[in-house]
Amino acid sequence: MADNRKRPKLIKKCIYVILSLVLLSCQNEQEITYPEYYRNFNKINEYLNSGQLGIAITKFDSLSARIPHVPSSHLFKVARLCSENNLCDLSAKYLKKSIENGKEYGKGIGQYKTIDQCSKEIESVLKMESEIHIRNLNFYYKAQIDSMFQADQKARNESDYETMKVVDSLNMLTLLHQIEKYGYPGEKLI
Repeated sequence: MADNRKRPKLIKKCIYVILSLVLLSCQNEQEITYPEYYRNFNKINEYLNSGQLGIAITKFDSLSARIPHVPSSHLFKVARLCSENNLCDLSAKYLKKSIENGKEYGKGIGQYKTIDQCSKEIESVLKMESEIHIRNLNFYYKAQIDSMFQADQKARNESDYETMKVVDSLNMLTLLHQIEKYGYPGEKLI
């Protein structure tokens, strides 16, 4: 009789374990490292460049879900290619993500500065750009990094080695303090 009482509990435990395993197997794929992300993005880039946009977008969405921060330049590239193929809603989606990850529209080199097609959808995203940047970026931190860079470049351009040592030391101390206070100054932060 004692065995009969234990069986329902054992069955419940087995069902719980099986359900837990099923749920775990249904979860999103595990995060990947950045080197692995770049290797995979290079493969996706081949699809993008060969005009296989549907496959590229599916693979890019799957890949970008597995990493905490997708480079804004990659999001912008996908947005630009979507617009060139009249996938305007997708273009706006990726442009917005690009801006959320630190892209400043109109800044960049050549074709990576602006998106020419899908003007209505792009304009709706650009109306939100300053609000997105204010919400996501730390402009004080960015200004400090810029001023450290200017001081560094001035000392280097003048070939003043003593000043370079002082500027390098001060910049290092300032940067370490800022990293401790705000985090690493990646594109998403500054």
